[in-house]
Amino acid sequence: MHQQPSRQTLDRSWFVLLPHSVAREVMAAWLRSHNVSFDRPTIERLVVTAKTMLTGKRADINGSFQLLLGKEVLALTARDR
Repeated sequence: MHQQPSRQTLDRSWFVLLPHSVAREVMAAWLRSHNVSFDRPTIERLVVTAKTMLTGKRADINGSFQLLLGKEVLALTARDR
């Protein structure tokens, strides 16, 4: 089984290689493990974003969290208020 270095991050190169349906489940489970609220359209958008958006970009998850797209990892960050 693939081990993630930290619960706060996901290995981006590993995530990109996942089949889309598996990536949706992984993203949902990861967000749930951090008590981040989301809906089905948000998961779909985040998976596509994580696989295609340029490094350094941020994607809103909800009013409190963002997904930061690093070169090697996907990270949860608190939104700036």
